[in-house]
Formats: sequence, structure tokens, C-alpha cells
Amino acid sequence: MHRELCSDVEVVVVTSQQTEEAVPRPAGPDQPGRRPLAAPRLWLLAGGAAAVLAGAGAWVLFAGGDSDRTVTDGPLRMTVGEVKCGQGELVRDGSRRSPLGQYCTVRLTVENTGQQPARLPEVEQRAFDSTGLEYRPDLAAGLLAEPPAEHHTFTSLIKPGAKVSGTLAYDLAPKAGLHRLVLHASAGSAGAKVILKGEA
Repeated sequence: MHRELCSDVEVVVVTSQQTEEAVPRPAGPDQPGRRPLAAPRLWLLAGGAAAVLAGAGAWVLFAGGDSDRTVTDGPLRMTVGEVKCGQGELVRDGSRRSPLGQYCTVRLTVENTGQQPARLPEVEQRAFDSTGLEYRPDLAAGLLAEPPAEHHTFTSLIKPGAKVSGTLAYDLAPKAGLHRLVLHASAGSAGAKVILKGEA
């Protein structure tokens, strides 16, 4: 399938405190677009360059300005950066990770606006495709999609007033479009919704 670069993606942010509506979910992790959270076949070597995206035909969704893509949930203020879909195998330092469908990676910057240290619960950052199917991050793929030092910071405690950046990776069904994100400061929080328009 031919994909074209989308440089004029519109992003609409909804900060409603309502919980995310119920959506259908796959029967199990073996279905396309879903992958177990653990990755026993991943080995990472210390150091090395950033990830190489081996899959051809990837397309990029650029969000708008910071004011249009920043949401807050609890003490965490989260800004969505570049969104890149249609990716195949992720490779770094001799480690490889292939999607069941296609990888969509999301750049995320997180600021702790609270008074106490906080940690981003990576697994609670939800993505939904255009059919309403829910995906959680592929943690192993996320390690390959960013520099190791950055990922270590992304998953560590964030001091009050501090910012960290990292990458979330989702294994979507082959022909699915990334429609929206629901970002959470904790497992039980209401979440904040970011709607992406212009996706394939």
C-alpha cells in the first residue's frame, strides 16, 4: 500500500475528565496489532546509535503547535510530538523487533507540575485506531525506537518541575490508522485525550 508524507496533520486536543468509552478489544496477544508487554527475545547492548527504521514506506504525522497538542492528567503535563506510522522492523545494536502489523511511534514529552516526584506509567498510555480498537505500548519496541539514555530517563521518577522525553511504540493492525491517544498519569486516572486527524 502506498503511503504519502502528511505534513499538515491537524491535532485536536480534548481535556475532558470523562473516562474513555468502551471499545472492542482483540481476543488475545497473537492477533495482529497486539503484542505481549514482555519481550523475552530482546537483547540490548550498552551504548550505540539511535534506532534504525528498517521498514520502508513509513509515513509521518506531524502534530500542530505545542499549545494544540499538550494535555494534562493529574500532575503530569504531556506534549505529543512526532507520530510516525507504517514502520516495519526496528533495529539497534544488533537487536531487532518486528511488528505483527505495523509500528506507530509517538514522541512524548512529560512535565511534572506537581509537588512530589512522579513516574509516567508507560503501559497505561493507550492508543486507538480508526475502528476503535485499543492498543497498549510495545515496551520492547519502545527501547529500540529511542536512545537508551533517553528511555532510562523517560521511565524514571520525574522531579517536580522537571521534564523528560521518550518514545512510545504501538503495534497496530497492518491497515489501521492511528486515530487518538488517551494519556494517563496513573492507572486509575481519567486520562486526557489527543485526537489525531489526517491519519492514513
